Amino acid sequence: MLYNARSGKRVKEPKDHIDWAHKYLGKENYNLKQCLFGEHLLRQFPDKPVAVVESEKTATVCMAYLPGYVWLATGSKGNLSRERCLVLKGRYVTLFPDLGGYEKWSEKAKEMAGITSFTVSDILERIAIDEQRKEELDLADFLQSSTSVC
Repeated sequence: MLYNARSGKRVKEPKDHIDWAHKYLGKENYNLKQCLFGEHLLRQFPDKPVAVVESEKTATVCMAYLPGYVWLATGSKGNLSRERCLVLKGRYVTLFPDLGGYEKWSEKAKEMAGITSFTVSDILERIAIDEQRKEELDLADFLQSSTSVC
C-alpha cells in the first residue's frame, strides 16, 4: 500500500501499486481470508479494551497516542464484518469509524451484538468541521494535528 509522504494519507489512484502475493504465485482461484490487522495482539493483552479503526495506519498511530487499547484495523469501512469480529467475543470493544462512517458502523455493531458489546464512538462526528468531513479524516488525522480529541 502506498502512502503520501507529506500528508500521511493513502494514495488510492492509480491502483497498480497494491499487490497480492497469491497473484504472483499464480493462484487463480485463491480464496483470501483476511483477519483484523493487529489481531495477534489480543492474546498478548487479554485484559485491555479493544479499539477498531478502518486503516492499518490509523491503528498504528493510535497505538502510540492511546496505548490503553489494543488497536485493530479492518482495512476499509466495508471490511467490518461478523466473521472478522468473532475473535472479539467477550472483549470490551469501541469502534472508531472515519468521518462519514458512523451510521454504517453503528448498523454493523447492532448486527454483531451477539458477539460482544460494541460501542461506536461519535467523537469525530461531533468535533469535525465541514472541510474535515469532506476529506473523511480519521482518528489518526486528528491525533496528529493540533486539534484535541481526547
